[in-house]
Amino acid sequence: MDRRKYNGGHKTAGRKSKVAEERTNEILLSALKRLYGKDTDEEAKIAFIVKLHNSERGKNFIAEHLFGKATDKIDFQDTTTRRELEITLTKEDEDYN
Repeated sequence: MDRRKYNGGHKTAGRKSKVAEERTNEILLSALKRLYGKDTDEEAKIAFIVKLHNSERGKNFIAEHLFGKATDKIDFQDTTTRRELEITLTKEDEDYN
């Protein structure tokens, strides 16, 4: 039995429809054209990228979109030896409890 309807999901959760995504892209491109005074979508995108390139974060953003974002993988298979920690309580430590 599928019990996903009981897991607290919301009906508006998830990815937006393709139509909504395309509409958002149209709005952003229109804003970029107006902001940079360009006539075509391509010219507006180029102007935006050139502006991004002026900052360090912008350069990182461009590189991540061109070459892909570096993966953040952590290797949990620890090959180092396990160390034990011994704690000895003194009379002073007991006064704090």
